[in-house]
Amino acid sequence: MSISTDDVIPHCYVGTMLGMTKMFLFNTKVKNIEYCQLTSQMTANCDLTYNSSYLKLPTKPSDIYAYYLKGKLAIFNSLPHEDVREIHGHACILLNEKLHHILAHGMDIEWLQDCHGQRLSYPLNTTKAATKLLSKCKRYCWLENSAYGALIFWSDGFVTSWVKQIGNNVWVLTVTVFYKDGNNQSWF
Repeated sequence: MSISTDDVIPHCYVGTMLGMTKMFLFNTKVKNIEYCQLTSQMTANCDLTYNSSYLKLPTKPSDIYAYYLKGKLAIFNSLPHEDVREIHGHACILLNEKLHHILAHGMDIEWLQDCHGQRLSYPLNTTKAATKLLSKCKRYCWLENSAYGALIFWSDGFVTSWVKQIGNNVWVLTVTVFYKDGNNQSWF
């Protein structure tokens, strides 16, 4: 499959489209309808001829859903994200999908060793525990070009009285992924 430069959206449009997607996603239905009415009036009354194959200005609510939120080629549906699944009656996100999501968004994970076999010297990696963990991981993984990293799992399953409600049970399992310096306050 070859891609020509005509198929690539210019950078100046990307930020605008992502901003519009975020706005439509968090707006109320009424606000989105108001936006469409303004766009429609602007294009009709201001003698504005706007024709771009890249940036679609919605003039009716169905355009918002088609171009930005729910359509087959909508921007929101094209962003990498995890699927929430139901497993034995529990809402779950698969760990490998979360890791794919993090990597797709360009987050720089603090690997113990990268896929080229290079031992990285971030503060976590200089500990004895990290060295021990890396050697243990290498014993169980026989794949070539593997990267190794540390994850911390935490569960509130031990707190029984705090999380149980009448007829409902809640259990949280979190996973901490380590990022390189400067990414410790990430939105992801």
